Amino acid sequence: LGRQILALVVKYVSMCDVAIGNALIDMYAKCGELEEANHAFNQMREKNVISWSSLIDGYAKHGNGRKAMALYRLMENEGLVPNDVTFLSLLFACSHAGLEREACECFGDMT
Repeated sequence: LGRQILALVVKYVSMCDVAIGNALIDMYAKCGELEEANHAFNQMREKNVISWSSLIDGYAKHGNGRKAMALYRLMENEGLVPNDVTFLSLLFACSHAGLEREACECFGDMT
């Protein structure tokens, strides 16, 4: 029953409240289900900094620093302003992926 309810929520996440979509992204990302997290993210009509940061954090914590940085650049292009959580996730991603230049860019973006 739980999986059926989750399937319905995912199916209709684009019509749901942003908070529900964010919770799904966060849940999938924390479980390492990045494809599912990305799918939930893409289904959302409205996204906020939490939506983006949750997915960035998932990629960062599961060893895909380059994908986290690419998502951050897309976020910037969409006109969203990153928050402290976004930057912490990005610095974690850069640190673990050896992305020194990108880490310096993040520090520059913080100011």
